[in-house]
Amino acid sequence: MTKRSGDSALREAASRLAPETAQSMLAVSGALASSLDLDVVLQLAIEHTCSLLDLDTGAIYLLDGASLHLGATTPPLPPRFPYELRRALLSDHPQAAESLEHGKVVYWKDFHAAPLSENERAVCEQRNLHSIMFIPLLLKDEPVGVMIVGTTGERERAFDEEDVHLSWILAYQVALAVANAQLYGSLEAAHEEVRASNDNLERLVQERTEEIAQANEELQAQAEELQTQAKKLRVTAEELTLSNDARARFLRSMSHELRTPLNSIIGFTTMVLKGLAGDLNDEQRLQLTMVNNAGKHLLAIMNDMLDLCRIDAGAVKLNIESLDVPALVDECVTAVSLAAQAKGIALTAELPDPCPQLISDAVRVRQILLNLLDNAVKFTEAGTVTIAVSCPTDEVIAFAVRDTGPGISAEKLEAVFGEYEQALESRDRTVEGTGLGLAVSQGLAGTLGGTIEVESTLGEGSTFTLVLPITQDEAISEALQD
Repeated sequence: MTKRSGDSALREAASRLAPETAQSMLAVSGALASSLDLDVVLQLAIEHTCSLLDLDTGAIYLLDGASLHLGATTPPLPPRFPYELRRALLSDHPQAAESLEHGKVVYWKDFHAAPLSENERAVCEQRNLHSIMFIPLLLKDEPVGVMIVGTTGERERAFDEEDVHLSWILAYQVALAVANAQLYGSLEAAHEEVRASNDNLERLVQERTEEIAQANEELQAQAEELQTQAKKLRVTAEELTLSNDARARFLRSMSHELRTPLNSIIGFTTMVLKGLAGDLNDEQRLQLTMVNNAGKHLLAIMNDMLDLCRIDAGAVKLNIESLDVPALVDECVTAVSLAAQAKGIALTAELPDPCPQLISDAVRVRQILLNLLDNAVKFTEAGTVTIAVSCPTDEVIAFAVRDTGPGISAEKLEAVFGEYEQALESRDRTVEGTGLGLAVSQGLAGTLGGTIEVESTLGEGSTFTLVLPITQDEAISEALQD
């Protein structure tokens, strides 16, 4: 069993490769980068892994919560292989679970001597395995999946340190390729949602007057522009490397390219809804409202993703000034009051007397507080939402947003600030959200020299607390503004 984690271990493994092996790894990297189709990437990954490690067979599993989902095998499974046999509980495969949890490459030259579970042993016997290796797929030390590879029949393979080094480099490339393919798939789904909305809009607008027909033509032009930009983004995505810097460039480009056509779609649908192009019947108003809301939802996603890119690149511009805390809190409470009233939720604010003045960036502090309040109202079905301001010390000010919602289980708290995470397993999954809001808010809080803390009890509610320094060091403030 061999454990590795972090970039240093990856560099160490790469430095030990023979020149000819390094050339083979370059070929694998190119093959994995040749497609953004997840199924194709998975099949290429397991085939190249078995080939480079001189093994007969293998399977790649993706982690899906507490389950493993079979992504690809070599030799490939039959096309009609039952879906239910492609999934397994991680708890039934302890060696795979240990490999993922501890970041270990686990191997035996004869699986009969390995401490495998009944399920793991049954799989080995079913696939006629002999020597076996478990290779965890990690990205930023977070588990993505696991590759199980080995020899078949009587062929025995004694694994050595060179095999382990090679497996770590392969695992990193595979994990990054899988993450890129999954991200691309999410973007394609969002694009399909916009395209479907546009198709429906075309059908409705064709039934209207000449004025609405003209508005429809402009919307269609914007939709075609959106498709053109999406094609450019796909070309850009294919040209990007598999590095984290390349991923950030892709997200920044995607956000900027989509925001302009989305703003146009929102503007045109708003114009039609106001009756500037003619009267609408109830069904047409309903459908146009759905398109308008979908556009605003996608635009909010783009803005969150762009904020994440700025935070990752350290490019957030700040305007440090003196803030009126009571006025700021009142403004944020007012902004979410209608949503709270619609659900019958009591929305209150608690301020100390006297209330200290805060030296910070008003726009960013407001953005964080609005996100915390909006989440609290969104996930609370009944009871209260309170924002309480306090000064735990002379140096910091705390904004605590408390709700009486369903709460978050202890095991999910660590993931709540992760990107694309909604670690609130007990909350209503029908509530819209991409899991970016808290990640953006935590990043902005860090940029302002603070943090967001969370406490929660399942079934009772949650408290998210923004803690900020009351004053900013002048030199740091100037550097941030520059």
